[in-house]
Amino acid sequence: MAELAERGWNVAVPEVDFGDDILLLDDVSGAIRRIQVKTARARSVRRGFAAKFKFGLAQLLARRSPDLVYVLVVRTPGRWERFLILTRRALAQEHVRHGVGHVCDHGRGILVVLSFDARCAAASTMCRPECGPAQRDFTRFVGAWSPHLPRLVQS
Repeated sequence: MAELAERGWNVAVPEVDFGDDILLLDDVSGAIRRIQVKTARARSVRRGFAAKFKFGLAQLLARRSPDLVYVLVVRTPGRWERFLILTRRALAQEHVRHGVGHVCDHGRGILVVLSFDARCAAASTMCRPECGPAQRDFTRFVGAWSPHLPRLVQS
């Protein structure tokens, strides 16, 4: 929330949580953004670190306007390491088209494992033969505040 406020957004927490953790308002244009924040602790892997994020399948596949924006935050000891910003639609496409995420919670959710090294980020796939490689490149989502959550004011 502090990062979004620093970027110039008016930040509010919904009184009732139906899946939106944060509502953002651009006080100039009136634009509203719906935010779901997911945090995960990193664990060390061979050439970097990895983090696991769980998503409700019903929320992931639900089309609403404005679309939900996920802010995925990775915590390493002592600091917030990475922010990945992507829309619900983008993650749903990665899941449906490319097999990203492992179905869990008796079919009610998916678990996405993200791995990071010094240069890139990748999401594991369910490794179905039609999905292609066992990893999908998620580097484009790392620190991708714009266009979904652009800086509204200069600090």
